[in-house]
Amino acid sequence: MLHSRLVRYLDMVARTGSIRRAAERLNISASSINRQILTYEEELGAPIFERLPKTLRLTAVGEVLIEHIRETLKEHSKTLDRIERLRGNHGGVVHIFATDGLANGVLLPILAEIRESHPSISIDLTIATPDIALQKLVSGEADIAVAQFLPEHPSINVTARFISRVGAVFASDHPIAHRSSERLADYVDHGIVLPDGSQRLHRPITDLLARAGLDLRPHHSSNSVSNLIEMARHHGAIAVLPRIDVVEDLKRQTLMFAPLSAITLPVEISLARHEKGITNSAINILEIEIRNALRDIETDEKEHGPKRRIRVGI
Repeated sequence: MLHSRLVRYLDMVARTGSIRRAAERLNISASSINRQILTYEEELGAPIFERLPKTLRLTAVGEVLIEHIRETLKEHSKTLDRIERLRGNHGGVVHIFATDGLANGVLLPILAEIRESHPSISIDLTIATPDIALQKLVSGEADIAVAQFLPEHPSINVTARFISRVGAVFASDHPIAHRSSERLADYVDHGIVLPDGSQRLHRPITDLLARAGLDLRPHHSSNSVSNLIEMARHHGAIAVLPRIDVVEDLKRQTLMFAPLSAITLPVEISLARHEKGITNSAINILEIEIRNALRDIETDEKEHGPKRRIRVGI
């Protein structure tokens, strides 16, 4: 019979693909997790994970087991939510302010998961610039902010920071994906699209492109990351954006990403809350889920990032 502790261990190892990363998340020793998994595999009579050089991958037996575990965890969470409602604790509303690319990308599966596992939590998501997100945190109108280039302020507590690289984003069937040229300059006629002058990324990108010898007048610019992604996804454009803005498309293989060799600009993503804001379980749950998802993306980018790079010079 599976014990609750082992259930959490197996779920986290499956999510992270690593006993070490699971141990960091659960604040327990990696040897303890490994020992319990090995003991259960022996009891089960079959391996749960295939141990590869850099990761752990579920076996067929493991896939069946994890599916059961996650259904069990969801039902358990729903039961606890019902109990909390009977006790008069209704979860409450969590107000999140996030920048466009994050709100319409990486946050979507997180919010869907929260809806399934914690139905008593209501989420109010507002798309905002980093400056507006900061103002809402300081005023107390936001419980959590997730933003690129979030300004510093003594009244807010940045609980986690993550880094993402800037690169060329294009459709998986775009000519740049199949031609041998490695120069962005060769694809200017296809249409380069950039964040507009109101966005903090605009000036660093255009300055770095200019220093690389590409005097670029973008075919299209916008203050909406979603608009730029749509131009790349369906209209043949090449967007210059941080990888984190398109991570869900990369999973679905509708878009591809290649770092630009002349651009070493790191984009910092901040997860923050008001320094003295009200803390409740709903806010804590959402903050943990967002932090874990962003950490997974950052780790994946470091360990399994694209090997192809595109030069921007002439």
